[in-house]
Amino acid sequence: MRDVPGAGLADPAPDLHDQRAAPRVDDALAEPADLVGALFATTPEVDRAARPVQLAAGTKLVEHHGRKADPTAAVVDSQSVRAASNIPRSTSGWDGGKNVGGRKRHVVVDCLGLVLAVLVTAAIMQDRHAAVPLLTRLRDRYFSIRLVWADSGYAGRLVDWAADKLTLTLQIVKRSDDTTGFVVLPRWWVVERTLSWLVRSRRLARDVETLPAMHESMVLWSMTMLISARLAGRRRDAFLTRPPAPAP
Repeated sequence: MRDVPGAGLADPAPDLHDQRAAPRVDDALAEPADLVGALFATTPEVDRAARPVQLAAGTKLVEHHGRKADPTAAVVDSQSVRAASNIPRSTSGWDGGKNVGGRKRHVVVDCLGLVLAVLVTAAIMQDRHAAVPLLTRLRDRYFSIRLVWADSGYAGRLVDWAADKLTLTLQIVKRSDDTTGFVVLPRWWVVERTLSWLVRSRRLARDVETLPAMHESMVLWSMTMLISARLAGRRRDAFLTRPPAPAP
């Protein structure tokens, strides 16, 4: 009888990076839902799976519109969403200004409305406080950005901090005091349009993610779907739940 190498030894510890033990992404190309599931199953950090796909698709769309791949200006804003019952209290809160209990997603978009950075916090978090890690994340990923537009909620010492620490010009877009009702603010409307795009996704209409990091990845996946629809030549109303009314 031939000796088997390693016979009698204890089984080696399983290799966490062994691709044979985890589902392969190539085997899940048949259905988009299976592809996303495979990416989440094989990636320890969900942001590592969503960001490269969103970045590659966004770069193609920017170049399709005749713009440079590296953005130089951005717009920042936040949106409060209601949380489901499974959301831990440690990562949720109450937004007194909008009377919404749940979480708040803070996004930075470029001039086309594509998400550059996202941060999910409790709804009680003030915009100017959440902007510190958000703008830091933006600076680490896009060093070419020099100008960021924001509303009056980001005014104050944050403007000086961004200029000193991040070399960013934070320009506050103010609303005129003599105006009443809804008014479209210059530049700032771009991020408002992006937030309305995100709400069209079922997973983002209400916060059902236990981990804030998972919510951030869902924002990136939703933006990837929108970018893919634009590149494929689909209509702007591609994500509407019902077809648009015919023209009179």
